[in-house]
Amino acid sequence: MRRRILPAICLFAVLAAPGALATDSHMVTWCDHGEQQPLDCVTSLRDRFAGRGPAAFVTMGTQLSKALVAQPDAFFVAMRDDPLAFADWKNTLTEHTFRVAAKPGTIEADLQEAYLERLREMMRESAEAYEGDSRFAAMAQDIVAALDGVTIVARR
Repeated sequence: MRRRILPAICLFAVLAAPGALATDSHMVTWCDHGEQQPLDCVTSLRDRFAGRGPAAFVTMGTQLSKALVAQPDAFFVAMRDDPLAFADWKNTLTEHTFRVAAKPGTIEADLQEAYLERLREMMRESAEAYEGDSRFAAMAQDIVAALDGVTIVARR
């Protein structure tokens, strides 16, 4: 049954977000490299995150985390324009991005943890690259500090 549900979820995510790009059968990344209108894309994610319902919290928060890596210029501009959404995203990183969904003790859980660890490294690299930019230095430093406090949480 799981195999039937996952493609439907990916298809829904692609249809629900203009510009969505299916990277494989398990992942969907919005605002990826090559996005033609990155600021519009990240702004849309930010607005969906800010006005989210419970079901959108993890999806939109995680997509914003990926956007920091794939489209950092657009990410910083969009988040600068909505400081409350930025603070909410930054202060809830563990809850929306850094959670392992797979059953503990499985290879899938190990792989998800490695993926999330790499995402955290990439997010840190993106943020650190903006610490010298006077427009975004404070935001970049806040992100680095938040990432320092993030732990990858296993499913219970």
